[in-house]
Amino acid sequence: MAHTIRPPKPPRRLTPDEWLAHLPSPFRHTSAALGWQGLRVEYDPAFPGSEIDSPPVDFLWLQFTGVAVPERAEHRCDGARYDRDGAAHAVTVVPPGVESRWRWRNTCDSSHYQVSPALIAKVAAEAFDLDPARLHFPVRYYDPSSREVCATLTALENELLAGGPGGRLCAESLANVLVVQLIRHMSNGPSTREFARKAGGRLPRRAMRAVEDYIAAHLDQNLALADLAAVAHLSEFHFARQFKQTTGLSPHQFVIHQRVERAKRLIAARQLSIAQIAAEVGFSDQGPPQPPLQAARRRHPESIRINVSKNLRNVSKNLRYPRRSVFYSPDVGIAVSRCLVGIASHRRTHEERARGSRGRAWKRRRAGDEGHPRQSHEH
Repeated sequence: MAHTIRPPKPPRRLTPDEWLAHLPSPFRHTSAALGWQGLRVEYDPAFPGSEIDSPPVDFLWLQFTGVAVPERAEHRCDGARYDRDGAAHAVTVVPPGVESRWRWRNTCDSSHYQVSPALIAKVAAEAFDLDPARLHFPVRYYDPSSREVCATLTALENELLAGGPGGRLCAESLANVLVVQLIRHMSNGPSTREFARKAGGRLPRRAMRAVEDYIAAHLDQNLALADLAAVAHLSEFHFARQFKQTTGLSPHQFVIHQRVERAKRLIAARQLSIAQIAAEVGFSDQGPPQPPLQAARRRHPESIRINVSKNLRNVSKNLRYPRRSVFYSPDVGIAVSRCLVGIASHRRTHEERARGSRGRAWKRRRAGDEGHPRQSHEH
């Protein structure tokens, strides 16, 4: 009786959490708790030399090297070999479903990106009209050829480290941009010329009005790109593209602009404290103030309020006429949020000092009255 020989089952693909368990040490920075959809980022400026045998993974794995590169690196992945020092500011690509082996001797500076197949499939189908099953990313070692991909990876790393208001929206927008660039420059998909398509038009007025109303009603929350696209009944990719065509700003820039404008109106109304305004516009959770604000502790609260209003007007102007896209820079949101939060703490300090001064003056007057009691005058 003939026995049928069944081929061995392929090894199970690891999730991002399971893959991290194979590493000798954890990363110092991770986006796991930030709620980013479709993408996870890990970063360590001093990851120790290691030897790792990685089973297949269920995501597209990207590694971006910084200044400190792996020395005497030995990599094996899907038949592709690499045996020499790494390269700075370059991208390594490992497709899903393949085993890999990694060895390097020194401490290096690197970021790791896990892109979900669901995000890749959505962008491939909606933006490129491609069958995701036919899309493939070949193995690449330390490839510096695509400046666009390197710039987007750097922007995601900065967003992980710096954060800021609208961080989730900014990261998810960058994730869509990253997948588009990967398909264009690092896959077997069509080239940029073959893929040349129309700009995608503008958002209908009704959809734009609905998005504006949604942003205004949820301005104090951490808005996501998927939420805004759902309001407009569009995919995230098409929404972001048409939104930029309609407003001249990315969704992240537009949200920051709306927050700044509301903060300016609330400051002018003089009905809420600076801390309440920060919470109202979504700028209340960005950490302690920076050292340049320490000098404001000795200033009067009204002059501080006027100075904040002037700074917000400058930020609003830069958002409308940006010399460099705020889409790749969370610094504006951080500066505004820290300014508002810092001014609130400075105002409290000023009021406490004022109360202390009044208390000391009252004690001095009382001590003077006890030392020199008033004499009664008879009339």
